[in-house]
Formats: sequence, C-alpha cells, structure tokens
Amino acid sequence: MNAFTPGIDSFAYHRHFGEVTRWETPVEAHWTTADFLARARHHHAEVVSLQTCYLGALTTARLAELRAALDGMQPILAWGHPDGLQGGTNAQAAADLLTLLPVARALGCEIVRFVAGNHFTFTQEVDARIRRLTPIVRQAAALAAGHGLTLAVENHADFVMRDLLRLIEQVDAPNLGICLDTGNAIRVGDDPLEAARLAAPLVRMVHLKDMRVQTTSIGDPTKWWPCAPLGQGDFDLPAIIACLGAAGYRGSLLVELAPLHTDWTDEDAVVGESMTYLRRVIAEQP
Repeated sequence: MNAFTPGIDSFAYHRHFGEVTRWETPVEAHWTTADFLARARHHHAEVVSLQTCYLGALTTARLAELRAALDGMQPILAWGHPDGLQGGTNAQAAADLLTLLPVARALGCEIVRFVAGNHFTFTQEVDARIRRLTPIVRQAAALAAGHGLTLAVENHADFVMRDLLRLIEQVDAPNLGICLDTGNAIRVGDDPLEAARLAAPLVRMVHLKDMRVQTTSIGDPTKWWPCAPLGQGDFDLPAIIACLGAAGYRGSLLVELAPLHTDWTDEDAVVGESMTYLRRVIAEQP
C-alpha cells in the first residue's frame, strides 16, 4: 500500500473560478465545482481540496449535492482564501472558521485547512501575530476536536516555517498540524526541502507545487513566483516526498498551481502532467 494519496486542490483552476492575478489573463471557460470534480475524476484524484471561496453557501442541500459529486473522492475543505485570519485581527473571520467546522464534518471531511494570513501580512511583526493568533487557533482546534477533525494551518507566505512551528507550539493542540506548501516555502525565503524537514512531524496535508524560481522575486513573497508542471521546475520533489515519508507522513499530496510560468498556458494540461509525474514518484518511494 502506498503511503501517499494523490489529489488536486481546486485552486489549481483558480482562473476557471474567475480569479485572475496580475500576472494572468482571464479564461473564457468558467467552471462550477461540479466541473472541477469531473476533471479531478478524469485525472484519477483520490482526494480533493475544495476552496470554500468557490463553493457558495454550504446549505444542507448543497452539501448533499457535493457528497454525490465527490463519487468516492475524499474531501478536504480549504478555508480562508485570500488572507484568512488576517494575522489575528479579524474577529468575523475567526467566527466564520468556527462555523465551518460542523459543515466540514457533515461533508465527510477529516481535515480542514485554514490560513492565518498571506504574503501581505508577512512583513507584520511576527511575535505580535503569534500572540493574537494563539487563542483564536486554540479555540478552533478545540471545536474541531469535538467534531473529530484535524486542522491544518498552511504556510501561506505569511510565516517562515520556524515561526509557524512556534505558533503551533503555543497553541498546543494535538489535532493541529501543518498544510505544507512547497511553493509558499520558497516565497518567504525557506528552502522547500528544509521546510519539509522541519515541518514533517506535523504535516497533515501537502500542497505540492514546482516553480521556475525568478531571481528578481527572491526575498519578496508578493512578486512573481511562477509554477511549472511537477518535475519541470527547480524543486527536488522526490527528495521532499521521501523526507516526509521517512518522518512517518501518510497522507495526501495535492497538486496546486499558482500563476503558471509563461512556458505553459493550460492549467488542465499542467495538472494532468503533474498527476502522472506524482503517481510515478509515489510508486518509486520505498
């Protein structure tokens, strides 16, 4: 049995959900979540991470539709795009996260991923953010535990990995772990392999990106950090996956895409290539 489960995060198709960054152009085809799930099935995803910002109101009827459309794929709800808890300054966002937890359980999730900020909060004073976030995340983790859920906070270009580990240590909740994003690691100056090594004991899910690193972006997470198909960028992904496996990680590896490098224009083709590569790397793991 393989240790890792290949999957896709719906943010890989963000342009199809109407979200276009300043480095991208719009696409004509606008998707529903059903469209995304159909492509995920086509690419043989076993787990899907669903960005709540693309789902609309999660009513009882909507949850029933989603459960049927999942067709055996394991769901993760991904909350907080684009800036989540805003470094602990947004009480309404904190309340929204708490409200989501029973909904996630009703959908059949085991994990809820959330973000504490983004690349625009990265420059804010770290200790103050950790102090603000600690009671908020502790409350969310306690409620999540009551629903049998694991929380995974992403390194969302708002913390270097060592500081994210400090936050988790302060919260001190057994059901709180990390959503490791390889692309966001390098955006804040972390080496992706070293970030994986530091985070590995607490990793609960992985956003697997590969990037063509631009020298003009180094040191600034707000700049252009373009993605490539897995295996065609500058990251040593087999070493990262092996590092996680050696530390005992058994869970999902989710293809996710930030803006594409100009060598590629079709997200679905990139996702397909990436899933083929990912399955091969998984099969080669000891």
